[in-house]
Amino acid sequence: MPSKVPVMPDHAILFVSVPVPNPSPPLTEDEEMRQLQMLASSAFGSRQSNARVEVEYVYICAINGLSSTHNRLMYYASYFAHIDGSSVAWTNMDGVRRVFEILIDGRDSYNSDPKLNFVAYYADVIRDAAERFDIPHLLLAGVAYIEFGGLPSFMDNVTYGVRSFDWSGPDWVNENLTITNHPDRTSFGNINIQVRRGFEMFGYDNPTSQQRAEVLRSLQDHIENIYMAALHLSILRDIDFAGLSAHEFTDEEIRIVATRYNRGPEISLERVLENTSMGDRVLSNREAILEALNRYN
Repeated sequence: MPSKVPVMPDHAILFVSVPVPNPSPPLTEDEEMRQLQMLASSAFGSRQSNARVEVEYVYICAINGLSSTHNRLMYYASYFAHIDGSSVAWTNMDGVRRVFEILIDGRDSYNSDPKLNFVAYYADVIRDAAERFDIPHLLLAGVAYIEFGGLPSFMDNVTYGVRSFDWSGPDWVNENLTITNHPDRTSFGNINIQVRRGFEMFGYDNPTSQQRAEVLRSLQDHIENIYMAALHLSILRDIDFAGLSAHEFTDEEIRIVATRYNRGPEISLERVLENTSMGDRVLSNREAILEALNRYN
């Protein structure tokens, strides 16, 4: 069980989206920091004790080439950086055992307990991420339960590498002669998220090499991946239920949003309702998921 840490108040990240001036000629580093200090002091008012932390954070956003959403998510995750998830990590051996169970016995029950252990171990992170993006605890915990475990983890990188090679040619070759899915459709992390979804949620329409590398890193970070799943679920919620808060969700909304996590944002609600198996699985395992979520409380 990970130790609990206090969750930082939201005002600790208010300045992520503060526009950073870009004067000509450029300011020196000291001048820029003084200007940021004035912005922070003005926005914080009487809460001066936090201004230095905020100025430093805004400064990082201004110079690291990442979007404010990406920086904010990393900031949230940093308060759980002390958690070592190795005790519940899905190992390559777990993946191999699951494959053999399916091939030999035709069933897939091996990873039921590891799934619940994952939810229990990361319960504090799951609750915090769900609350920050205003979705129900059950929705995020349920998607984590369904998605955790699968093929051996090294397969994500192998798949991404093969696809990247296949799509490394000129545009005409990529459009006509490739035999694999685009590498950005590769999923990474404990709660499987495609690379392209990471670009979308962070606002990288044409990602730089640095932004691509950071999205791949975030996807494979065991804490940031949970926050990314929560953010993605909040985006999926807004497709059919824009403005719906966590406490307003019924089972039907949970069913639909969880299903979209698997089937994607592009299809219509009518098509989602044709097959809600993922959402159904979340709701049918509700009791076990909630028990795991509250195991160490």
